[in-house]
Amino acid sequence: RHDEAVPLLRMTLDAREREGTKSSEWITAANNLAGTLSQAGELDEAAEVFRTAIACSCRVLGKQHPLSLKAQSNLVVILHKLGKWTEAKQLQGELVPLLEQ
Repeated sequence: RHDEAVPLLRMTLDAREREGTKSSEWITAANNLAGTLSQAGELDEAAEVFRTAIACSCRVLGKQHPLSLKAQSNLVVILHKLGKWTEAKQLQGELVPLLEQ
C-alpha cells in the first residue's frame, strides 16, 4: 500500500510547504514521507528527504529536538541499508552524544 501512501504524503508535504514556513508540521510530514519511501524500497530518495528534514529540523527546532534526533537516527538506518558504512558511522558518532544528553 506504499504506492498509495507516497502520493498522499507528498501532497501533505507540498501543502505544508505552501504555508510558507517549515514548521514542526512540515518536518513531521517530511519524516513520514521518508519513512514510507524507505519501506517502499526507495532508499536513495528516502535518504535525501531525511537529509532535508534534518537540515530544517536542526535549524528550526535545534539539533537535540526529538524530531531532529529521530530523523538523524532514521537516516543512519537508511545509510546502512545503502551500504554507505562510512557516512552511517560518522552520523551515528555525531548522534550518540546527543542522545546521551
